Amino acid sequence: MRVKPTLWIMPASLFIAMVLALWPLPDLLALWRPDWVALVLLYWALAPGRGLGPVLPWSIGVLVDVQTGVHLGLHALAFCLIVALAEVMHRRLKVFSLWQTGMAVAVLLTVLRLVLCVGVAIGAHAGLPHLDLFPVLSGALVWPLVVVLLRRAQGLSR
Repeated sequence: MRVKPTLWIMPASLFIAMVLALWPLPDLLALWRPDWVALVLLYWALAPGRGLGPVLPWSIGVLVDVQTGVHLGLHALAFCLIVALAEVMHRRLKVFSLWQTGMAVAVLLTVLRLVLCVGVAIGAHAGLPHLDLFPVLSGALVWPLVVVLLRRAQGLSR
């Protein structure tokens, strides 16, 4: 029985994204750290012929919650929401260029940040914390690199 050579790419890319999310950075660079896990999940949600469903984003979200120490289920909820929105918008985004898709990804990353911000505020029983949009900007700028690297790893030309 022969295994598809690209079968390992999705779990490997998610693992690398989780490592990059935890990689120690200086304070100034840490402010601009893109949400690598969300970017990889969005790539797989928008990849042709793929549909993630709710189980994978939820599971990865719980792992990220445990890694980062935030309220359990917060990233899981946010990842499920942005993956569902990406899958709804998939057909419309197919005709966009890479940079235009990056702007749509920036909107999805903003939704992710809003959900996390509101979830932290509700969990802390405090006012809304500041909404940090630097990761959204860096995520939109890094999106073409993520797409090119994962397509190349899959052996896709476009």
